[in-house]
Amino acid sequence: MVKTLGAAASFSWRSFWRSPLIFMPLVTALIINLLSLWLTWRQLEWGQSFLTIRYSIYVGANWVAPWFYIYLPPVVGLIILGANTWLAFMMGTRNISLRYLLMLVAALVSVALAWLQFLLVVFNS
Repeated sequence: MVKTLGAAASFSWRSFWRSPLIFMPLVTALIINLLSLWLTWRQLEWGQSFLTIRYSIYVGANWVAPWFYIYLPPVVGLIILGANTWLAFMMGTRNISLRYLLMLVAALVSVALAWLQFLLVVFNS
């Protein structure tokens, strides 16, 4: 029995979480998404009914949306994180490298969406 990148020979829920290549991207993405939500909640003023969601240098603000649209990037990041974690668990021991790739992609998507969220919050502050 050869262990590849922390994969256990017998697969279980517990062995899934013990792999650092599963656990660290998951925790990193979760922290990034929660910090993004917290930053948004702390920076925006209560009572704003509409926020600028998209801005172009040619025409200015070209998409104004209700206040709750500003929370979409971190929520989408959490949904992608949950879906990729579920898919990685369902892979089991069939394709170990794909399991790690799913978790890494979830972390990278969380970073990209957190950057988008930061820019939206700075623009609307």
